[in-house]
Amino acid sequence: MTCEYAHPIEFLVSNIGPVVAGPLLFRSHLLTTWLWLIIALIGTINHHSGYKLPGILGIGLSNPAFHDFHHAQFTNNFGLLGVLDRIHGTDKAWQAKMLKEEEIIKE
Repeated sequence: MTCEYAHPIEFLVSNIGPVVAGPLLFRSHLLTTWLWLIIALIGTINHHSGYKLPGILGIGLSNPAFHDFHHAQFTNNFGLLGVLDRIHGTDKAWQAKMLKEEEIIKE
């Protein structure tokens, strides 16, 4: 649960803000909001767990190594699923690392 630990300002702006922005902007039903909050919390816990759990909420959420790379190099891998990272090019170092690991495995 330490994945939610942050400075109070960082917690409000970076952790809570993006998660509650959608339901507030779209005036989501309370049940939908609660489901979204649960999914977001499970995703955050999974990405900081260090364990690759099979199939939790889809392929993108089952690999914490993508997010661990963000903590190793704070200029990469900002997103949860990697889609926006791919679009904005902030996953280039990650992709290079994955290619290098694949080459090592093939040898």
